[in-house]
Amino acid sequence: MITLIYYMIIMRKFINIIIHKIIYNKLMTDLKCPYDDVAKNYVIPTGKWLEAINKLKIDDINTSGTIIISELLEKEKVLVKVTTNKNVKLRDINQKIKGLPNFVYTFCVFFCNDYLDVILRNKEFCKLSTAKYKVTLEIMKFYNGGSITKHTINLKQFKLILKQLVLAQINLFRKNGITHNDIHSGNILIHKHSGKVELNYAYLEIPEKIISEFEFILSDYDKCVQFHPNNINENGYDEVEMNVSEVLDDLIQYTLLFNIIRTIKILLEKLNKDEKELLSRLFLEFEEKYQERYYHRERELLNKYLDSLKNKDVLLPFREYIKNSSNNCLNYFTKYYNQ
Repeated sequence: MITLIYYMIIMRKFINIIIHKIIYNKLMTDLKCPYDDVAKNYVIPTGKWLEAINKLKIDDINTSGTIIISELLEKEKVLVKVTTNKNVKLRDINQKIKGLPNFVYTFCVFFCNDYLDVILRNKEFCKLSTAKYKVTLEIMKFYNGGSITKHTINLKQFKLILKQLVLAQINLFRKNGITHNDIHSGNILIHKHSGKVELNYAYLEIPEKIISEFEFILSDYDKCVQFHPNNINENGYDEVEMNVSEVLDDLIQYTLLFNIIRTIKILLEKLNKDEKELLSRLFLEFEEKYQERYYHRERELLNKYLDSLKNKDVLLPFREYIKNSSNNCLNYFTKYYNQ
């Protein structure tokens, strides 16, 4: 009798283990990378969710961690950027830029440290030897040309890259008021399509398109600023007693105009020696002639917008700021581009 009871207890434990494994495996094998435009629930990946093809530190792509060339379950090649201490709003930011031309396409963002067991089971992706903060995986589309860091460009390439990146930034700003604020050569990626593609900048006041075999991608939006009143207000800029001039001095450096000027300067540095010297001199002359007009206009627009945040109705001033600032930037760029 005792033997039978002991046997039944053992069998019960065994059956429970089997049932648990069946349920666990069923749950786990159904999981895959949650595409941001389909699901907002970020599930735990399994070992089969991502397959590492090559692990390397890509010097010409900006990262504080590691880039792993990998494959999704669907056998689509992707880049997995493994970093730490990223912006907790990264998922929301990537959702807002997804699908727009010249912006990195991120399938999903995953914070490993939200799930302690994942760190143990996915050391390939979820562990950095230097990690002191949350480990973040950004599963991005694979861009086949690296960044422009190690490339030298000519005048024709300069104009193509500049036009794409400036129109892309104005297009995004007009859509939702986001500026990049971390533009450098390691964040400008190159993608060569199999043929010519049409890049549509549909949010411009007068929509434009560029047809090109090459698309230049702005990546890493961890330092972006969202000028929507909800985001500005999170920093306390909506208080009646705020010092608008201090806030203005803080935010002016993150405006669209400053990002466009930064883009021009970065690309000037990538020109070959003779063209770099000539175009850099022309840009200095252009800045000396037109800087005050466009800088002053941008400052006026931002000051007016910040002052309006004291009022209840802030969406109309926000739309006016977006429209007028983007037009100011487009005029600045057009005058520079056509000189």
